[in-house]
Amino acid sequence: TPEIFVTDNAVKKITSLLKKEKKQAFRLGIKPGGCSGYEYLFGLENKQKEKDFVITAKKVKVYVDKVSMEKLQGVTLDYSESLQGSGFKVVNPHATSTCGCGTSFS
Repeated sequence: TPEIFVTDNAVKKITSLLKKEKKQAFRLGIKPGGCSGYEYLFGLENKQKEKDFVITAKKVKVYVDKVSMEKLQGVTLDYSESLQGSGFKVVNPHATSTCGCGTSFS
């Protein structure tokens, strides 16, 4: 069973973004790149793709493609705001290294 955890802060921000942009779901994925091997992708979508997994967290849908799910199984999606900036953050217990900016991992 695919499992991704979404914090209350992330749910609140995703809900706000979906309403503002008139979208149905949040997309979480990865692609090769970044300074550590893989880069996290975030987006808003209206349609689920054929091989997407759908994670539902407090009525918020998160789409994750099959290839990304292999690397993202068990991660926590969070959102934080601070003086240094705000944004989504993935806490990945499987990452062996991450870059300084936190947007890529291996």
